[in-house]
Amino acid sequence: MKLIKRFKQVRTGVVRPVEGSRIVDRLGQLVTLTEWQDQLTISAVYEAPYQTWYQTPAGFIAMGDVVLFPDIQLRLALATIQTVQVTQPRGFTGIRITGKLGRHHQLNDRLAVVARVETIDGRYYETPDGELLRGADVYVIGHKMTFTFMPQHPANIQIVTPSGATVRDDCGNEVGHLSTATIVPVLAEVTDLFGVHYYQLEAQQYVAKTDTVALTGTQGWPRTQTATYRCLNAENINQNFWGMPNGCEPAALLEGLHLKGLVSELDYQGFIDQVPVAADYNPYHGFGGAPDDNVKSV
Repeated sequence: MKLIKRFKQVRTGVVRPVEGSRIVDRLGQLVTLTEWQDQLTISAVYEAPYQTWYQTPAGFIAMGDVVLFPDIQLRLALATIQTVQVTQPRGFTGIRITGKLGRHHQLNDRLAVVARVETIDGRYYETPDGELLRGADVYVIGHKMTFTFMPQHPANIQIVTPSGATVRDDCGNEVGHLSTATIVPVLAEVTDLFGVHYYQLEAQQYVAKTDTVALTGTQGWPRTQTATYRCLNAENINQNFWGMPNGCEPAALLEGLHLKGLVSELDYQGFIDQVPVAADYNPYHGFGGAPDDNVKSV
C-alpha cells in the first residue's frame, strides 16, 4: 500500500454499508468485521491496486465503505429555506450532526436546507432534521450553474420542436422562447451538473440540445418540415456523466425503454448493473467489452 495523505488530526468515519464492512492488514488478510453505523478513527489514506483505503488503529478499511464526519468550523443559518438538488450520478449518503448516517439520496432528489456549514473539507448544507449534505454533491436551485464545455459545437442551430424551445439563463430561469424554425448562432455546447446538453447562445442564454438540430451553414429546414417534426420527448442519458464512455448502447436502449414506460425503477447505473457482459466479446451473447473502459482490440 502507498501512503497518499496523512490527516493533520485524526478524523471520525462511520461505516456506510448496511451489511457492515471488514478491516484488513497490509497484505489484505482479515483483521476484524465492522457493523453498520460503527464509528472508526481515521488517520490516513492509502492506495493499493484497484482500491483506496482509510487507515484505522486496527488496520485498513475500504474508503467507499466509510463516510467521514466533517470537521465543522462554522455554521451560518440561511435567511430563508433553500432547495438543493442531488448531482451525484450514483447518489450519496448524508451524515447527521449526531455522527450517525443519514438517508441515501439519489440523483435529482430535492431537499430543503436551512444552514450553510463550513468545514476543513469544504462546504456542507444542513437539512431541517440535522443532516449534512456535502456541497460538491448538490446544486443550490436558483444559483448560477457550473457547466462543462464540450470540445466542438456547430456554428448555428435550428429549433425544430413544434412548441418551440425555452431559453434559460445560467440559474435555470426562463428568460425567453424561440419559435419553431428559428435559426440562431451558437457560442458553445455545454452539459450541466445533471449531464443534460445545452447550446449556449449569446448573453449567457441556453437552449436544450434536444429541441434543436445542428446546421452546417446558415440554411435550415423549410418551415413546413420543421412544423411536422416529431419530438418524442425522450430523456437525455449522458453516459459520460455516469462514467461510462463506452456505454452508449445501454444509454440509448434505456432511453427507449423509459419512453415506453418500462423499467422506470432503474436509473442508468442500475440498468448497467443488469446488462449481461459477453466473456467472448460477442455482441450476440451480451455487451462486448466494458461500458466503463476501453478494452484493447475490441
